[in-house]
Amino acid sequence: MILPKVHWDTRRRMPCFWFFNMSYAPWAFLRVLIRIWRYKDFSVVSDDGIDTLVVSYRGMRLHISYEYALNFFYEWKDFSSDYIIEGFSLKDKVVLDVGAGCGETALFFLSHGAKKVVCIEKDHKCFDLLKKNLQDGLRIEAINESFKLDHLRQFRFDFAKIDIEGGESELLKLDKINFPLAIEIHGKEMFFRFHKKFCELKTLKAWRNETNQLVFICQQQK
Repeated sequence: MILPKVHWDTRRRMPCFWFFNMSYAPWAFLRVLIRIWRYKDFSVVSDDGIDTLVVSYRGMRLHISYEYALNFFYEWKDFSSDYIIEGFSLKDKVVLDVGAGCGETALFFLSHGAKKVVCIEKDHKCFDLLKKNLQDGLRIEAINESFKLDHLRQFRFDFAKIDIEGGESELLKLDKINFPLAIEIHGKEMFFRFHKKFCELKTLKAWRNETNQLVFICQQQK
């Protein structure tokens, strides 16, 4: 289980909890704890005290930046509904993970039986952590590029997850989507364009992000 450290916060003049490089007053940390208490299968292997954690989950290790870590634990419970397609098993499958971050969703897919995850990530800091995760035994291939349609032809895969903050518009150049897919679509106009062209997309949920933009989670089985 991931545990916080207690420290004396000189600004607040009280004991506080130090968690993922942030200081929380006790009442604020209680709200965080309510969100993450269920993740007892995770443990911290190491913490450089600057910007990176190494966490362990079911025998696999993940290098992850503080910037992504708390959202990772908040969102882990949603991955099952967002990225698992009903009736489609990930066991022994190859996953194309576009917008792979530090490898958070790759860890999820591998924990659900995927044979390998091809991680495409344009951010250099995230890519450096992906390389560390590869060296640490995670069954991934790491590509430091922006997504392009050539990736769909370059790699053999059974399922794709795409979350690239608007870059998903590249898919609109396709005549059809003929592979199992879980995708985040950013913006109402983009959402309508996708559904007009790809009528088999199923919308699971929608919410507003930190910039008040509508984000939609959609899936297509084949």
